[in-house]
Amino acid sequence: MRKSLLLLFASLTFSLSAFSDTPPSALYYSVPNISPVGSGRYSVFLWDVYDATLYASNGIWHAGKPFALSLTYLRDIKGKQIAKASIDRIQRQGVTNQQQLKSWSKQMTDLFPDVTEGSSITGYVNENRESVFFFGEQEIGRIRDPRFSKYFFNIWLGMDTEAPELRAQLLGL
Repeated sequence: MRKSLLLLFASLTFSLSAFSDTPPSALYYSVPNISPVGSGRYSVFLWDVYDATLYASNGIWHAGKPFALSLTYLRDIKGKQIAKASIDRIQRQGVTNQQQLKSWSKQMTDLFPDVTEGSSITGYVNENRESVFFFGEQEIGRIRDPRFSKYFFNIWLGMDTEAPELRAQLLGL
C-alpha cells in the first residue's frame, strides 16, 4: 500500500512538472497578469508529440483577448513538417482559398525552426489579432493576418478541434 502511494505521488509530481513551462518573459510585459489557463499532452497513437499550455490574463481565456499557447516538443520534428501539419488542419476547418493557404504555408515554413525534444514554440495572439511566435525566449517572427490567427489557434482551441480532450484541458474545463 505504501509503495503504491509513493508511486502515485511520483507520477503526479511528474505529470505536474511536465506542464510547468513558462511563456517567454517578453509576454509578461504584453499580457497583464499572464498565468496558465490549462495544460495537456498531445499524443498520436503511442507517440507523445508535445505538451501544451495555454496562458491568458489572470488565467482566464477569452477568444477576443490576447493569449499565448506554448508547445514543448517531446520529439524531434522538422519545421517544414510543423507548417504542413498546421496547413492540413487549417484546411480541415474549411479554408479552401489555395492562394491564402500557400501564403500562410510559406510564412510558417520560413518561420518555424526544426525542433528537438524539450524545445518550445510559443504563439502569442496580441491585441491586434496578429500571431507572434517565439522559439524559447527569442521572437522568431509574426504573421499579421487576423484570419491566420483565428484558424491557426482553432487547431487547438476551436470547437471542431481534432483533439477535443486536449482542448478541454487547455481551457481548464
